[in-house]
Amino acid sequence: MNASNINTKKARLWLHAILPLIYLLIAAHLPLVVNGELSAVDEDLFAALREEDIAAASAALAAGANINAISPSGQQTPLMQSVLHGRPNSVSWCLTNGADTTIAEKDGYTPMHGAAFQGHPHIAELLMKHGVPLRDLHNDGHEPAIRACWGSEPRHLATLHWFLEHGVPLVDIYDKCIEMTKNENIEAYLRGMMSSYNQDEL
Repeated sequence: MNASNINTKKARLWLHAILPLIYLLIAAHLPLVVNGELSAVDEDLFAALREEDIAAASAALAAGANINAISPSGQQTPLMQSVLHGRPNSVSWCLTNGADTTIAEKDGYTPMHGAAFQGHPHIAELLMKHGVPLRDLHNDGHEPAIRACWGSEPRHLATLHWFLEHGVPLVDIYDKCIEMTKNENIEAYLRGMMSSYNQDEL
């Protein structure tokens, strides 16, 4: 197989995997639409957590807001919205107040996947400490660490490093990440890690 065919295959795989997550990212930043699915206090809760206004979030919850309400845009819970927006205080508040960490958004992505895709290792840490598994498989067969490999920013490399440091085996994600990443720094990091791993095995 020549280099052109390999690159074409890599591009197809990357697009197939990344397009649903691009939608997830866009949906996370859309305003909530009032269509009868959310009560006024639920809307207040989403708005407060988006701004990390913890006092307002607590007031909305006390007024009857549902900690696991589902937004019309993206079908995200307050926790998932907070994860995607990179709001650690809001994430902590949701977890403390009983948010269900297993609820997925419309395309089946759960909070740990969202933290990895967005490149938020500090939020992945909060989720892990609350008992959220690192290796939750989506129905596409990918685990969260692989989502981090798709990102283009330095924070995605930091997130990938965090997953490996917290027990995700390099050998389990290496081939898929190398195949799908478009981030040269992530590729170089992975190849360096694998070289060290192979030498340790000798």
